[in-house]
Amino acid sequence: MMEKSEIIVTAQEIFERFGYKKTTLKDIGEAVGLDKTSLYHYFKNKEDLFIEVLLLNFQRYKDQFTTISQPLSVQEQVYLFFEYHLKFFLKNSLFSQLISLDFKLLSKNILYRIVEVREYEYQFFSNLIEEGISKGEIRNLNTKQIVTTFFHLLEGLKRNITSNQLIHKEEPDLKLILADIRSSIALFFTGIKKLT
Repeated sequence: MMEKSEIIVTAQEIFERFGYKKTTLKDIGEAVGLDKTSLYHYFKNKEDLFIEVLLLNFQRYKDQFTTISQPLSVQEQVYLFFEYHLKFFLKNSLFSQLISLDFKLLSKNILYRIVEVREYEYQFFSNLIEEGISKGEIRNLNTKQIVTTFFHLLEGLKRNITSNQLIHKEEPDLKLILADIRSSIALFFTGIKKLT
């Protein structure tokens, strides 16, 4: 009998290849050697399977942040956060596809999962900024405004990467992107860093 986890991993590959809208349960069934009706034993519908794919990836995404350690400066932890986020985004084309989708086309269940991850990111990042304030590395500014500004920067970078991929039809240069991120974060920290 096929393991549910095997179906989820294969489904991700199919979703990445064809996109959410064009993928059918028949496509996934053929890839795992099951007919469409057998898939209903594991999943209610395509959306249910897609949510399982998202949940698996969101857990992998969250797990990588546990490696960001306290001895580093908050600025370095922020850089690692951006680096991990962008590497995950670039490695998982499913997520770059989600960015380019019209959110009105997604179901409430899928949107809920996306919001759940975004809230996790905001909380994680807010904790980093609060740590920086308490350590005296960052001025005592409005944490929410700092976090919102950083996320605007991050979203702008992702949209830029996605549009460059579409226009130039080439893979992004990760070294160049990470160098840009490091300099952007350094510039931003110049504005929020506590002066001694």
